[in-house]
Amino acid sequence: PPSLRVSSSISLNASIFSSVCLASRLPSSLHAFVVVSLAVLVFALFPEFRTRFKGYHAAVFPLTTVAMVVFTVAILSAISLVGVVLYVLAVLSITFLCPLLFVRLQHLKNNIYGPWDEAAINL
Repeated sequence: PPSLRVSSSISLNASIFSSVCLASRLPSSLHAFVVVSLAVLVFALFPEFRTRFKGYHAAVFPLTTVAMVVFTVAILSAISLVGVVLYVLAVLSITFLCPLLFVRLQHLKNNIYGPWDEAAINL
């Protein structure tokens, strides 16, 4: 759909723009090149790779996601233990807690009917 393409191009432009802004603060052109190259890899090329990989190997796709989380925890553990704990809590809450709450609270949903709804034909 066209709206998805517009949204993805805006987010890609925003991510590359922010990486260029961050790179402009770095001390050398080599550092700036590495930051911008990494941003292009992460924000432009990697999502396309994951989409195509999911199309070819749908059964292995969840394992690659788990592998990326484990890799991120391993890299983050070298930097900060608090960061690891916060990252793991965020991943677990987004993966398990939020969907559980969504299902549990579904019975509290309030439907509002009005003139903006589709017409219902009653025979």
